[in-house]
Amino acid sequence: MMEPDVPENSDKLVLYDSLTEYPLSGRLITYRHRPYGQRLSTNFNDLITLNLHELLPNILLGEHHGKTNEEIERWIELTADYGKAVLTEFENKCNKQLQTIRNIRREEEQRNKFDTEKLSRLPKDLRQYIQSYLTPETRLTLLEAKHPDIKKDMKKWKVEHLKKMYRGTVHNSVKNIRENYAKRCLEYHDFRLSITTKGEYIEEIFKIIDMYKKAVPREVDNYRRYKKEATKLFMNIVYANKHINKSKPDPTIKKTKRPNKKVSNTITITKEET
Repeated sequence: MMEPDVPENSDKLVLYDSLTEYPLSGRLITYRHRPYGQRLSTNFNDLITLNLHELLPNILLGEHHGKTNEEIERWIELTADYGKAVLTEFENKCNKQLQTIRNIRREEEQRNKFDTEKLSRLPKDLRQYIQSYLTPETRLTLLEAKHPDIKKDMKKWKVEHLKKMYRGTVHNSVKNIRENYAKRCLEYHDFRLSITTKGEYIEEIFKIIDMYKKAVPREVDNYRRYKKEATKLFMNIVYANKHINKSKPDPTIKKTKRPNKKVSNTITITKEET
């Protein structure tokens, strides 16, 4: 099955349609017979080679169907053109992959030069704008480096906060997983619901994040989505932690009563302030 983002060459399809006007073999080869005693599975080379050879014009079969010598000659030429179109399409896609890996290499070189220390000095809006262009993997790496004690901070959460994060945000993420089982990207993970302790909640939350982080790129679109999901979950944790563990006022520090402007414009200084 062709991937949706790599359409077939239209010229190739036109040539194949022309070939169907001739008596093609009705047999699609999916297995290569081996000499007795050899136990080798059919590979890609077998399937490609055998089926291309199966397309070679059968001259006698053409004559049997009443094709003239000129028509059979044209059949052979069309078959050769089809083979060239297949090769051209394959070469073009290989060239596209070459360009992709070269872009990745350039991105890696630029990422290695990326100075996070300088980034932290920039205004918040500008930092967010720059970070929006980073890959999910890079953004997650930066977040993890910025919040190395996030698990320790989460131990200060109440169980109800961890339960809400796990059964809400994390569970909704897991429910939206749509794997292509012929090209699985994720390792199987049993999503637990019977959890009682803080440690178990934290452990399970980060197991899901790690599952996304370790996604295997068998299916590119899903792979990219899982990488984004790992970053998104970590960002949600950081956001929740900021609000749950926000600093509370020190009860030992007394607030100074503001003077009534209508009565006096003087500033009262308490004993503690002196």
